[in-house]
Amino acid sequence: MLTLFSLPARIALIVAMTAYGLFGVLRGEQTGALILVGAVILVVGYFRYGAISPAFFAVQSGDIDAARRHLASIRFPQLLNSQSQAYYHWTKAVVDSQDGGDLTTAEAEMRLAVNGKFRTSNDQCLATATLAEIVGLRNDRSQAVQILGDAERIAHRPATTQFLETVRAKLMNHASS
Repeated sequence: MLTLFSLPARIALIVAMTAYGLFGVLRGEQTGALILVGAVILVVGYFRYGAISPAFFAVQSGDIDAARRHLASIRFPQLLNSQSQAYYHWTKAVVDSQDGGDLTTAEAEMRLAVNGKFRTSNDQCLATATLAEIVGLRNDRSQAVQILGDAERIAHRPATTQFLETVRAKLMNHASS
């Protein structure tokens, strides 16, 4: 999957494809034009999808530093497509909330994510539950429980129920401490 290439590797691939494509076009070969089209697709794909996939996968695997690096490589998040923007804000919220981070910023990012477009309703449910967890960390237990209730009403896979129960337990334990 091309999105897993580093930015320098993508740039090198685009430059190589452009050079070879131009060389082919100048020699009158039709394949040169196809290679140029491929290079354009890679450039457009970068601005539409960026490094969201590797950043999101890094968060899922617990590698916050890698996620932070991938997010930093996205210079123009507003150019991402709506689905990628939702995952961008979700990933940014998780990164911001780690290690005693800025929970106000994390909550704002997570609200942007929850209002975005996700690939699946399961992801929408997980994002909403993550928002509830962040709101709970900000000591607004009643709002966090309400948001978690909203998450539970979103269609989700059976495996997600365990995460929802974990968030609920955290909210209850946080309230009693």
